[in-house]
Amino acid sequence: MVYYLSRHHDERVSKFILLSPANVTHLTNSVSPQERAVVKHYVENGCGQKILPFELFGWLGGTADMAYQWLFGDTLNNMHVETERDFSQVQAVQHSGALLIGSLDRFTYGDPCGFLQNIKSCQQHSERARFQS
Repeated sequence: MVYYLSRHHDERVSKFILLSPANVTHLTNSVSPQERAVVKHYVENGCGQKILPFELFGWLGGTADMAYQWLFGDTLNNMHVETERDFSQVQAVQHSGALLIGSLDRFTYGDPCGFLQNIKSCQQHSERARFQS
């Protein structure tokens, strides 16, 4: 959603809600070196549309191309715990929205309020965009 809204001011969207927006770095840290090698091997050998022989992150079935985007691309990696990371996609969103994260959400490394504040702080100079925690 953030990726799409950062590139399109879609008039059909008046507001948005993100439920537990993923910290992609946290997700990808759970992928083993062997699984990463399989993904790379499939994609580099023209088999990107092949279904993986394992579930990515232990729960997501899909193709090697899909996994490659998660593991090696930067398109989806736009929500971060660390303040020094790239928030350009979040900053480009012009829609108002809400981020909802549970107090025990593991994507936040135990600090859901800090995670939301970090994301919200990227919007402080935008007059049109507003994230609410």
